[in-house]
Amino acid sequence: MKAAMKTTIPTFILLFLTACSDPQTVAQPSVPVQQAVDVTTSPVTPEQPTADSLIRHVTIEPATTDVPRSDTASIAQLSDGRQMVVYHKYEKGKNAGDDHGFCRIWSKISSDGGFTWKEPRMLIDVAEGDMNVQAPGLLYTKSGKLLMNCLRAHKSGSSSTMCFFSSSDDGKTFTEQKSLWKVSKGQWLQGGASSLMELQSGRLLLPFHGG
Repeated sequence: MKAAMKTTIPTFILLFLTACSDPQTVAQPSVPVQQAVDVTTSPVTPEQPTADSLIRHVTIEPATTDVPRSDTASIAQLSDGRQMVVYHKYEKGKNAGDDHGFCRIWSKISSDGGFTWKEPRMLIDVAEGDMNVQAPGLLYTKSGKLLMNCLRAHKSGSSSTMCFFSSSDDGKTFTEQKSLWKVSKGQWLQGGASSLMELQSGRLLLPFHGG
């Protein structure tokens, strides 16, 4: 006689970075928020799926008057099991929330598998001549290093620099490495996919597109 097999249904966590065209009337996502369910300790059978336990909607950075938009997040799991998210956060002012508006790279940490995000920290500031700094990508490598790329969009609107950073202490500090390209000519190259991948060979892949 074969023993009955139990199926464990994973919990999916959808993470939001919100934006608002009118900062005076901040609109939050109209999605159902379910209570967290630990399905790993209470397996369910395929005949009795628990739909409400499959999806949890979590807002990482809500839109406010001071923060009209946050965008382009990337997440990596650290060596101690916590998760780190990086994203660019727009601030109020000229072109607030627009692609050419002022934004910087921020991070937050989750200690509960992505259900809550705390410890906000501004990681990368704009430099002289920058319009903004945006589109970070994060990767925890097999060698134990945390890598991050981000884009410096220059004030001309048609030039950018792709910066590269590394951390050996789980993101507490980052050291800037050689830029992947510097002050592109005539085109605003972007790393908008915010996806940095390590192949089995150890080679790194980074998608980008022209603006």
